[in-house]
Amino acid sequence: MTEEIWLGPAMPTILLGFVSDKTTGRKLRLFAVAVCRVLERAVSEDCLIDAVQDCEQFADGFLQKEDLAHTREMLRRSKRDYLALKFGIVDQGFENPHSRGRLPKAANDWISIWNIHESCIAPEPRNAARDVLWRSISTIRTMPIRDVSTSVTGTILRDIFGNPFRPIAIDPRWLTSTVVDLASAIYQEKAFDRMPILADALMDAGCDNEEIIAHCRGEGPHVRGCWAVDLLLGKS
Repeated sequence: MTEEIWLGPAMPTILLGFVSDKTTGRKLRLFAVAVCRVLERAVSEDCLIDAVQDCEQFADGFLQKEDLAHTREMLRRSKRDYLALKFGIVDQGFENPHSRGRLPKAANDWISIWNIHESCIAPEPRNAARDVLWRSISTIRTMPIRDVSTSVTGTILRDIFGNPFRPIAIDPRWLTSTVVDLASAIYQEKAFDRMPILADALMDAGCDNEEIIAHCRGEGPHVRGCWAVDLLLGKS
């Protein structure tokens, strides 16, 4: 891996493989969450949205592993009930006896989404991040979530993991009450539209690091786990 490849149009699976052993479980889970957040634009089922929320809360230490196990079981039950009610697929193998084992196309789409959300809360964070990424790129084809593409997931990945070839050391003088309070509010409220304001506050605090200023002023998307916000809040 080189910096040129990292910043270029490489497949996100390659980039994720490079950082997965060099980062924390929290970062990996928040990456899985961020990809699922894109899917939520096409999802209305509460159980799917709740699963992503639970994974995010677990990444930040607000839920325990047993809570994810319960959520995963609820996802599986919901998927089973969905297939049984809407498509007459009654056995645990999800096989429709009237379609010679082939599911209706819409059923395949929704099963894919359920599987992605199940992957999000996988017990191992590296598996969660990898499986969500692979499934989102290779499985979803027909629903209005095609923007879960290599470019979008690559941008999300770089927003969370930054540039591993140019680590930034925080200067304590940047951490004014204004900067910390603003970064905390952005994180808690997912108010990433305030990132340019954070850049201004950093400059007022004497920050002259062009990379962090440019990132805060960039178009994003920014997500929870954004490397710049995490750096200011001391999160890893």
